[in-house]
Amino acid sequence: KTLALNEKALADEAAENQKLFNYMLMGGGLILLIAGVIIYLKLRESQKQKQFILQQKLKIEAQKEQVEAKNKDITDSMLYASTIQKAIITSESYIQRLFTEFFVFYEPRDIVSGDFYWAFETQKGEKIVVVGDCTGHGVPGAMMSMLGNSFLNEIVVEGQETEPKVILEKLRIQIKKALPASQSRDGMDMSICKIDKNKLTFAGANLPLYIIKNNELI
Repeated sequence: KTLALNEKALADEAAENQKLFNYMLMGGGLILLIAGVIIYLKLRESQKQKQFILQQKLKIEAQKEQVEAKNKDITDSMLYASTIQKAIITSESYIQRLFTEFFVFYEPRDIVSGDFYWAFETQKGEKIVVVGDCTGHGVPGAMMSMLGNSFLNEIVVEGQETEPKVILEKLRIQIKKALPASQSRDGMDMSICKIDKNKLTFAGANLPLYIIKNNELI
């Protein structure tokens, strides 16, 4: 009887242990299932983020290519504009016919320049030399410099005006006519020299004249 009781107790304990093991197994499986779901959701979110990042990267690369293409077009246009501007500015070979000793320092900051120089010799042998510094840099300055160059040709070459102060006055009138009232601040500083034999006549608008004579700077 005692043996039967002991066997029953052992069987009950084994059943209880088996029941506890089953609960633990079910709990572990549930935990693994929840962990698997969480990992799956995280992986799916990560894939979405990777896909989003990839799309953004492709979009940025496409925009970069567009910007680079536009920059190349702008640079090519400015280089071509620089060629035109240099063709309009008085050539050094022409200036060499006027003076045996001279130099030209011309370094545009932005491919094209708002600074320009101009020279002309009249039929009477009067030599007119002009240096201009237009408001603005790059394309706006270059447009102003071409405007100034054109007006000088109109006033001096066609109009045969050779007095520096009169040239400046006429140039000022022309520029005021050409530019709208809202842009009245736009213009150019300028120095004009007329050399007639050994006589120098000068007029300037915000640009001074420097003379080196007998090793003295005036």
